[in-house]
Amino acid sequence: MSIGGATIGETLTWLAIAVGALVVVAVVVIFRGRRRGSRTIALDVTHAASAWIAMVWLLFAVIRFGATLTTDQLAFVTDQVGLPAADLPCGVLRGGDPIPTGPHLTCVTSDAVFAEFEAVSLGARLTVASGALLTDLAIAAPLILIAVVSFQSIRGMPFARIVTRSLYVAAAVILVAGVAGGVLTPLGHVLTLNEASPAGSAYAPSGVQLAVPLLPIGGALLCCALASIAQHGARIQRDTEGLV
Repeated sequence: MSIGGATIGETLTWLAIAVGALVVVAVVVIFRGRRRGSRTIALDVTHAASAWIAMVWLLFAVIRFGATLTTDQLAFVTDQVGLPAADLPCGVLRGGDPIPTGPHLTCVTSDAVFAEFEAVSLGARLTVASGALLTDLAIAAPLILIAVVSFQSIRGMPFARIVTRSLYVAAAVILVAGVAGGVLTPLGHVLTLNEASPAGSAYAPSGVQLAVPLLPIGGALLCCALASIAQHGARIQRDTEGLV
């Protein structure tokens, strides 16, 4: 999650608000837990914080997705798409050309590739937005999983069947959404650059690098391993209860 502003002061203010909101949630949960005599205050805080962060994260993800589709402007930074030239200052038309009416570049800088576009087609914007949304979903999945597991632990059912199912579902979501998001995003960038750059243009993509991210694969394997441990724990719990 990134927080930004026009100035350092504004950025620090938003950061303080975000941290303060988490602190308020934690304090309220701890206060209520102590009043009830809860013996799982740490789990209470974990459940509340993970649920709130996941909810806010998904809310902003949907807002960003909708904002990308409701405007024909697009800006992105990428190091997965190569350009033979990257020297178009913001607000300067290419070679003194008249203002174009179709998809066109408005700005390119050489650090990684930072580009701004106008009149981008819906298909290109949908591809970029879908990649970002899937990536956000892969990030939110572990938070939702933590909320489910901690809630079941608070109820005294850490090996409940819903915990095992949630782990397997989270593994699938992290793997599929994480990999698909990492692939769709650079493809959307290439589509956008191709639209804005006629054949032979110095700003036409010279190459694209699609990489399968390892983090979603590792996260999915971890969830599967924990699901197997939870299943084994459930079997031991059933056998123990049968002996009593």
